[in-house]
Amino acid sequence: MTQAELADGLTCQATISNLEINGVLPNFDILEGLTRRLSLTVVDILTTRLVTNPLILLQHQLDDECYGKVQTGLKKISRPSQDNFFERQQYDYLCASSSFHDGLIEDANFHCDQMINVPEKQRVWFHYALANTIKAEIWQQKDDLFKAGVCFDSVIDIIKKHPYTDPSFSMTSYIRIYQALAEHFLLVGNVDEAIRHLNKAFSILKQKNSIWHFGELMMIQAQVYYEKKMYGAQEKMISAVQELYKILKSPQLARMLDKLEA
Repeated sequence: MTQAELADGLTCQATISNLEINGVLPNFDILEGLTRRLSLTVVDILTTRLVTNPLILLQHQLDDECYGKVQTGLKKISRPSQDNFFERQQYDYLCASSSFHDGLIEDANFHCDQMINVPEKQRVWFHYALANTIKAEIWQQKDDLFKAGVCFDSVIDIIKKHPYTDPSFSMTSYIRIYQALAEHFLLVGNVDEAIRHLNKAFSILKQKNSIWHFGELMMIQAQVYYEKKMYGAQEKMISAVQELYKILKSPQLARMLDKLEA
């Protein structure tokens, strides 16, 4: 077996899909030791399979908050068949998340329903949790906190069964889930529960550096200070976020700051 053939086997979609379906989401860090011992570069591995899978590339763009690029990329590919249920749900998640962040709420709602209505035997728990998270945020935008709460109850049940483990390819998505939960519990006045989910998100960031998400979580922490009438701490936190935004202009962080000023 040549090194190229081995790299192809390590990164074949069947292997990765099987890992993901069973809750083990691979991180490129896992492959680093293998590539080093086999005298392979990351390019050697990526060019065999991963680079040819547009959904994986679009997921990276989604994690980088390049929602317009994700929308453009999705228009160039067809929705996977029902037989390929993992990639079909991955496609719907990319559609739902990018649409939601671009303000295309009905499109996002449609693709969330597609994931939620998948037969239980074919359901990918990770995408099901993300679908319910986005669905809950849509209900919140419509001021229906009860239905949002029902969706978030499903999310909490799922992440209790599948807690974040490191290394994980899903760090960004887990942070999105905990961030959404923290914001929801602030909306319904349950500050202690908001803090609990916020702390979980911060604990993930201690393992993986992410300036964008750190700023977004700091904004939620500022809201917590406001609810606790700690106005001085809130003001300092917001000032820190504004300085952070000057370094790295996250689209989501910009929206949070604009909402604050409004």
